[in-house]
Amino acid sequence: MLFRQKILEGIADASVILAFRRWKRCGVRRGSRLRTF
Repeated sequence: MLFRQKILEGIADASVILAFRRWKRCGVRRGSRLRTF
């Protein structure tokens, strides 16, 4: 994931402790499986 500088500074000083990824599109289609490696 790519973080903006402001977020990186928050991670460095421990004011940011959690990050979520927002997907641009769905990774699973109906009738298929989601495989993670």
